[in-house]
Amino acid sequence: MTVDNKIYVIGPAGSGKTTFAMGMARRQNIPYFSLDDIKWVNDQKFKHYTHSRSYQERTDAISEIIASNNSWIFDGVYCADWVNPVFQHADEIIFLDTPLFICQWRCIKRFIKTYNSQTSSFKALLDLLKWNQSYKSKYLTQIRQKVDLFNKKYYVVSCTKGNIYGL
Repeated sequence: MTVDNKIYVIGPAGSGKTTFAMGMARRQNIPYFSLDDIKWVNDQKFKHYTHSRSYQERTDAISEIIASNNSWIFDGVYCADWVNPVFQHADEIIFLDTPLFICQWRCIKRFIKTYNSQTSSFKALLDLLKWNQSYKSKYLTQIRQKVDLFNKKYYVVSCTKGNIYGL
């Protein structure tokens, strides 16, 4: 017997969302979807995001995924209205509460690992680190409001070490 499971893993950049969500998806044998891949157009040649998709393209993509899968795991930093169907249909919302210094260090490591002078900019990294600093104060209230609005199970997973949740 297969159990339908719909999960949204949310948290700041570098919190470990992708590792956590992909590990859960692999163990439960359910599809994984990144909201970054839905929000942003990916340049296959340089393997980076080039520009944002329209609101309609994003909501259409999410609706298609939800309609065609009994189970899924999404991950992302987003709590904007275009993500409402994910909040609405999720059985569980998991917020990764990783200390800021770990998130920032992971963002820097990712930047160094994937650096390409044609596609990467130091300014973009600094903008991300600055945005990340205010993530919890700016978005945690909005996330909780969406959880309450859609009456969802909400879990906070804390990570205090550099490794990720025993995966």
